[in-house]
Amino acid sequence: MIDKILKTARRLADGDAAGVPDRAEQKANYRELLDQVDDYFNPGRSKSLCKKCRAPLVWAETPAGRKAPLDAVAICGIDANGEVHTIHLNHFSTCPDADAVRAEKKAAGDVAKDVKAEAADE
Repeated sequence: MIDKILKTARRLADGDAAGVPDRAEQKANYRELLDQVDDYFNPGRSKSLCKKCRAPLVWAETPAGRKAPLDAVAICGIDANGEVHTIHLNHFSTCPDADAVRAEKKAAGDVAKDVKAEAADE
């Protein structure tokens, strides 16, 4: 995988034969490089954007088996033993629009409860 990343980085740096990279090709190579690096450091994680704030997300599964949105940007830290730890914060703790998402989910849940209640009454 590292070889693939380095090959893309070299292609990005080299450009065309005249030494002047084509802008569209440069952007495509840069995007490919970022995707490869992301796949290397976050294998198997799907990429998406928050529907409200458009922040990049990665998804994880909770111990209960539910999907949890995490911020794609990881936070790195070093503990007292000198070990490096990387974490992704739950996006609901950082999203500026989290309250709106919660309100929409609550409203959708209330509607579903009403429909079930009406069906039970019939």
